[in-house]
Amino acid sequence: MTKGIVMEVGEREAIVLTDSGAFVRTRKRGSIAVGDEITLPEARRSLPRRSAWMWSSSAAALFALVFLVSLLPGGLFSPGTKPVPPDTPVAYVSIDINPSIELGIDEDKRVVEVKKLNADGERLMESLSVEGQPIDAAVRLIMERAELYVLKGRDEADIVITSVIVDQKTQLVEEELTAGLQQEVHNVLEQHHKDKIEAFRVTVWSAPSELKEEADSQGLSMGKMAFYLKAKADGAEVTVEDLKNISIHEAAERYEEKKLLDSVRKVTKEELKALLKEEKAARKKDKEKRDDGEDDKDGEDDKADKADKPGNSGNAGKGNEDRKDPKDNGKGNKPDKESKGVKADKKTGVEVEVEDAEDIEDEAEDSIDEVEEVIEDVTEDPDVIDNNEDADDVRDKKDKEDKEKKDEEQNTKSDDDDSNRDNENDRGLSVEKNGKSGKQGDNDSGADGKNKENEAKKQDKDKGNSK
Repeated sequence: MTKGIVMEVGEREAIVLTDSGAFVRTRKRGSIAVGDEITLPEARRSLPRRSAWMWSSSAAALFALVFLVSLLPGGLFSPGTKPVPPDTPVAYVSIDINPSIELGIDEDKRVVEVKKLNADGERLMESLSVEGQPIDAAVRLIMERAELYVLKGRDEADIVITSVIVDQKTQLVEEELTAGLQQEVHNVLEQHHKDKIEAFRVTVWSAPSELKEEADSQGLSMGKMAFYLKAKADGAEVTVEDLKNISIHEAAERYEEKKLLDSVRKVTKEELKALLKEEKAARKKDKEKRDDGEDDKDGEDDKADKADKPGNSGNAGKGNEDRKDPKDNGKGNKPDKESKGVKADKKTGVEVEVEDAEDIEDEAEDSIDEVEEVIEDVTEDPDVIDNNEDADDVRDKKDKEDKEKKDEEQNTKSDDDDSNRDNENDRGLSVEKNGKSGKQGDNDSGADGKNKENEAKKQDKDKGNSK
């Protein structure tokens, strides 16, 4: 079988340029258009030699004319007008069955770019090349391949065709483009599923260029992106992640009551543009809320960290109004370091607001002592000693020193206790001695008085005897 490109279409016949460069006349079968690639039957007859010569001469003359005009100042274009490179797409068409395929077409409706948007698309397009083909022929080839690997044996399916014009200066008429593609798809489905054609829906959407940008950023086809926006607007809780893993047909089946692919109500380009704007606004708002939540959380963490720091215990739990800048005394002046409630640490120089500056100073000194003890312990740790020393000997030495220190403290404590007991005993004996001395003094005083009394009586007696 020979293939060729349709060059001219008449009422009953068509002229086709074959792969070998020959022009042949064939009977017109079905709906064909100029630029279509068709398969020629075996029975064909070549154009008369004179007609072929005329075709070749005309083509050569046209090429020469274009070449000469291009050499003129400004070429084929007026000054200031930049031509579109031949391989730059002016429009895109996506076909969603699952697989999902995207085709970029130029001003002549020829495929200049092909994207396989998922794994099914990769498998479908394997060894199939449609670049350089007219878009109608490319879509027909893709649908025929889909019949072999995807749609064969199925009782229903959804095929979604979405078009986007990205070059607003193009002469392409989008309605004509999508209508032609829809007809191509329908022809293939009717050929293979004539008895069940109603169960194979073909949906066509025209979308704004912004939708393609959003679809690319989300990793979806244009058709799936349009379906997502429409589904959300209709109240279906479908997500972008869902559509990355399932077909549009499966998603529509989940929300069958929503009639998301209802052919009666068609979504317009303007509606899709408005829905996309709402989607972006809602997404921005959600992001701002999440960011605010994270900022609040970070702020709470900072407050907790500040409350846990030494010197801030007096401020813990206070509001912002209590945590004033210690450098500002309300008059814009730096307070004196020894002013009321403010103390400058002697070692760190940090000013802190306290109720009792002396207490804070004592706490700071205690903290420094603790740090020095930790440093001393670390320097004596066997893990950080000089490599020339034996770690076990150092440990033993340290244990011995600790034990001696402990024994010395114990002995000192015992000596202090004994000394205290001796002092208490001395104090008791002294009291007792003093008591006895007082009693003896009283006795001596009494004896002296009695002796004086006896002596006086004796003197009186002697006087009487003398008389």
